[in-house]
Amino acid sequence: PVIDVIEVPALADLAAHVERLVASGPQSAPLLRPYRVTGSETSMVLVPGAMGMAVGLQLIADVLVRDVDVYLFDYPGHRGTDKPLRSIDALADALVNELDLAGLSRNVGLYGNSMGSWVVFEAARRLSDAGHQPRVVCVGDMYSPRFAGKHSPLRPSLVRRVFNKVRTQGRRVSQRLHQPEPNAMEASTAVRRRNAVFAASQIARKTYDERRYAGDVIVVSTAPRSQRFGDDLGWQAHVGGTVSAVGVPGTHDEMHVRCAKEIGESINMSLRGSDSRSPRNSSQ
Repeated sequence: PVIDVIEVPALADLAAHVERLVASGPQSAPLLRPYRVTGSETSMVLVPGAMGMAVGLQLIADVLVRDVDVYLFDYPGHRGTDKPLRSIDALADALVNELDLAGLSRNVGLYGNSMGSWVVFEAARRLSDAGHQPRVVCVGDMYSPRFAGKHSPLRPSLVRRVFNKVRTQGRRVSQRLHQPEPNAMEASTAVRRRNAVFAASQIARKTYDERRYAGDVIVVSTAPRSQRFGDDLGWQAHVGGTVSAVGVPGTHDEMHVRCAKEIGESINMSLRGSDSRSPRNSSQ
């Protein structure tokens, strides 16, 4: 996986690492990867969006304070030794299990980018139920699951839903018609696995519902999302603690790159227990 390049940056070391992997045959690699570990008492785990590629969050990881250990979480399915998971519950279970195995269940913070927000939110609920309240729970520009179900206050009308479905089917047909011949461009194994993880994530998005959490949550949001879903993106409706909304520039797809500094600094201030955040809105 690409994350191995981060873990073993020297070319010679990377080659040796690959040789060891080949020699050992198929194996189950950890989904939780150390990015910067110095033996700190506090750890921060970054969880990616639907693609499930942890390496995409390295710019945020670089902003986090040096006295915090940083880990990146890969979704199952990228390594060929496990299958993609098709529910938020299963992904949260996988994350909590990795935290338990690594001894990181206590004194940990969680950040989720896009759909990863739902994964960390559900993982936080599980950790809290086990008596390990996360130090930070930060969601990255992802609306509350209350907007995703049949009872969403923003659910389109029946006519609009039919129109959207027809349009989506039309796009799929067009993509199939313009797809190159298999012999002309054969997808690599890594690309096929990535596409399988993404497809499983789309199913997971449709099967998660609104749930209660007693702790505090930081909501990082771009203007387009906050304009549609509100500054807190709907999270306050089922969060018992404080929801602090932090606005960042840019759009959803580029946020984790363009706004990495703002996101990292918001996490840092929360980890320090500071009240000096500059949220666009904060509500109890």
